[in-house]
Amino acid sequence: QNFTVFDNFLRADILYEFENLFYKKDDMGFYLQKANKMKKNNLCFTHNIVNYPSVNSELFERMTPFLKEMDIHSTKNILKLEFRLLPRSNEFLETDFKNDFNEKHYTLIYNISDDNGYLKLNDGTIIKNKKNRAIIFENNLQYSQSNCTDEIGTYCLVLNYKDSK
Repeated sequence: QNFTVFDNFLRADILYEFENLFYKKDDMGFYLQKANKMKKNNLCFTHNIVNYPSVNSELFERMTPFLKEMDIHSTKNILKLEFRLLPRSNEFLETDFKNDFNEKHYTLIYNISDDNGYLKLNDGTIIKNKKNRAIIFENNLQYSQSNCTDEIGTYCLVLNYKDSK
């Protein structure tokens, strides 16, 4: 198995902070208006927080508890950190398979929302979305994300990072 799934990834206090950050209507509208990309027929909105070596969003300061849980204490190990929203539709839609960077790294997909979407790995594995679930895998796996059909959308963080050891 080339991936690891962690349920109940964040402590309850950090999870509560994240829910307040990403579900506040005023904040969400602000961040989605600042989305820097729309992919595949509006399937995925992204808000880029870090794109090595630059911090691109004031959200970075609010990511500190999350990054500490990952034992990441500076941006030097972060290749990319972005917030994603994949809006609901009447049928499941999937992004193309991708690998974010060629250099050796890890990808962490953290589910903020609880919905019926999923992550698909190019080895055929399908992992259902679940709030407070993190999936970590090396860059030898490509991944695709789906939207959902039962909630407003799939909310997640995607972190690409180099091992600090």
